[in-house]
Amino acid sequence: MKSHIAAEIDALSLPMDQDTLVCPAIPYLGCHVVSGSCCRDQKSAADRYYK
Repeated sequence: MKSHIAAEIDALSLPMDQDTLVCPAIPYLGCHVVSGSCCRDQKSAADRYYK
């Protein structure tokens, strides 16, 4: 289990795409994870739902 700080460092090392820019600022469907699949998966689900 990674520490919260390690997860944030991982998030900062990711490419600056739409997911990494939008997810931390706008939690999708109650997901507040800064990095990891939860944030990206929730954003994808929200994008599909609202399109």
